[in-house]
Amino acid sequence: MRIFLDANILFWAAYSDAAVRRLLKDLKSSSCSLAADRYVFEEALRNLTIQRSEAVPRLHELMREVTIVPTHISSSAIPPDINLPDKDIPVLASTIEAGCDILMTGDTRHFSALFGRSIGGLSIRSPVETAKHILGHH
Repeated sequence: MRIFLDANILFWAAYSDAAVRRLLKDLKSSSCSLAADRYVFEEALRNLTIQRSEAVPRLHELMREVTIVPTHISSSAIPPDINLPDKDIPVLASTIEAGCDILMTGDTRHFSALFGRSIGGLSIRSPVETAKHILGHH
C-alpha cells in the first residue's frame, strides 16, 4: 500500500510527537510505503518555519522515511467533476501520477467531500480513516 502524505500530515508529524507521527511509524511497520513530493514538502516547511521553526529538523528527519515522487501540476486522470482550489490540484495530481493507493490528508475544508471516493483506484482519507482501513484501529 502506497500512501501519499499531504502537507498538513507532514506539518503535524514534525510539529509534535502526537498521533500523526505514531500513525506514520505504524504504517511504515505494516509494510506501507509513504510518499510525498517537493510541493507538499515545501508547503509544510514554509508553515513550520513560520509557526514552529524548531520543528524544521524533525521534518527533514521524517522526509528520510518518505519516497519523494515527481510533482505534477495536473493529471488527465482527475475527473472533471472534482472541485478543488488551484493549490490542491497538484496534490491530487501527484498522488494519482505516483500510483498511490491513498491520499492521506487532514484538509477537511477542501478534501472532505472526496473522503472515501475512489478516483481511479485512489482513495482520499483522513488520518483516522487511514488508520482504520490499514491498521484496523478504531
